[in-house]
Amino acid sequence: MSDNLPIANPKVLHAPSTDESIFAAPEEHQTRSLKIGAFIGNVVTTMNPVLNTGAASVGNTSPDTPSAPLRPLILQQSYTAQAQATDVGLNVIRESDSETKQNGAEADYGQLVAASPDSHASLNDLSPCASCSAEDGFPFLNLNDDASIPMGELLMQLTGVEEEVLFAQNGYAKIKKQRDILQGALIQAALTRNHPLRKMMENDDENDSSVNTKTESKDEEDEEQAADEDESAYHVTVKKCDKVLVAEQISYADDDDMHFCVDDNIVKERKILEYLTIDNYPLSENIVKFIDFFQSDDDYYLVMEDMANDVTLKQFVEIAHQHIKDGNLSKKEYQKIVKYIFWQICAVVHWLHNDMHCCVMALKMDTILLENADFVANPDGRMSINPCITAKLADFSKAEVFQMHDTRFRCMKYRHNITNEPQYLCPKLYSEQIYDARACDMWCLGMILFQMATGKPLYEELGINEADSPKYGSGYWAVMTAQMKVYLAANNLTKFVNAKMLSIMCALLVVDETQRMNANDVLKHAWFKAYYQRYQVRIQKKSTKQAEELAKQQAKLKQFPYYFCAY
Repeated sequence: MSDNLPIANPKVLHAPSTDESIFAAPEEHQTRSLKIGAFIGNVVTTMNPVLNTGAASVGNTSPDTPSAPLRPLILQQSYTAQAQATDVGLNVIRESDSETKQNGAEADYGQLVAASPDSHASLNDLSPCASCSAEDGFPFLNLNDDASIPMGELLMQLTGVEEEVLFAQNGYAKIKKQRDILQGALIQAALTRNHPLRKMMENDDENDSSVNTKTESKDEEDEEQAADEDESAYHVTVKKCDKVLVAEQISYADDDDMHFCVDDNIVKERKILEYLTIDNYPLSENIVKFIDFFQSDDDYYLVMEDMANDVTLKQFVEIAHQHIKDGNLSKKEYQKIVKYIFWQICAVVHWLHNDMHCCVMALKMDTILLENADFVANPDGRMSINPCITAKLADFSKAEVFQMHDTRFRCMKYRHNITNEPQYLCPKLYSEQIYDARACDMWCLGMILFQMATGKPLYEELGINEADSPKYGSGYWAVMTAQMKVYLAANNLTKFVNAKMLSIMCALLVVDETQRMNANDVLKHAWFKAYYQRYQVRIQKKSTKQAEELAKQQAKLKQFPYYFCAY
């Protein structure tokens, strides 16, 4: 992901539309976006026939469902020369992509979709995704002087080529590694020409072109640029996880050769994302979309919509507060954007908790992505923020879904207790007591709101004195003793928080989880009064419709991996 937000051209930005979607978006973006959303729903059911059983495709939207757009899978760069060379070299394999995708699905819901290759080298000494480099793009074997290649390097190149073939067999071309994760890596890839989703999108583009009879002359350079943009319009993000690490619930070794216990489960994450974005869908597209899942002998691969060019909420907040510090962005405008972003996050969490019985368990500044997060340079030299900014939850690796009859959401997951961000651990989770998973999410929202507002985390370590009590004046002391107002004043942070924002922040950070504000209370809070009055009816209709859809899916959901607490 980019470390810096782009400065957008103010001429291309538009005010939010007045459509009754839960989050307004520019009208000219909606048609293309809706097509993409329908494409993904249709192509997943095409590639994975098992998804057709008792489930509504995401493309089959009802009149009661607002037409908030899914961000198009628009690419920001074309294939590299190496990618093109790989595409040429694997034409024979890719000609059979469609057949492979159609025949690769298993009949049982719990089985993985795509068949793995016959063999895959097990290299336990390799670092995560050693075969692909963020700088180099694609690995290629150099057999001209194989005698001079060290054995380790040769094995790594062989593994990289084998992974290239695996991607091609499933309809993807690797571009680069984005970053390492606990059990593997995030990889940017592109849909190949034989991928069903790409074919559907290209066919639709051709239909649109035939309807529009207006043509414009272009010089050769413009045509080449347009061709490059068309070729780069189908990026996806692939999450790769090592099977052994997933089975043992541990991370890759760190620099000290230490493994950490983790709750991440990519196989369950795949099923949860299908449940949330294919079989069902929220009021607005604020959850990263599932596309595909396949595996090799050694690794799992979860394919999602492209996230490489989005920025994290943390990155956005850091840049915004720097602009405020420099006098280029007004606090009043920033607070309006904070309120809008936080409403989006809270609305989708409300849908997850109340309608889907799902808890994210990984809500952090780094796991929330932003689209259209542009800072616009105005003629007077001041900065404004694109009003079409959109938040998206991007990490469901620790998420859990609870049975519909389970009203207490009791949870005993503690492995994400090992973290360098202790502020996100609610008190009961930190002390390893049974806790309400919904209340855990709400605590995280309180911490997120504090950092959005002030530009700093409330605390990054537990301020404890020798008597094991919160150290006076620390952020930890403020939250544990309900002295948030005192802490803000003492640290010159009151200027970033108004009375209503402070009220909701404190209500989310109550130590006693039975008294902590829930998602329903948050939407009804005075700070969100205008938003809730506008969208209340649509939220209620969606909840009713969602209950009906889930009732139709009961046969399929019998095999769903629900979370259960035996105590």
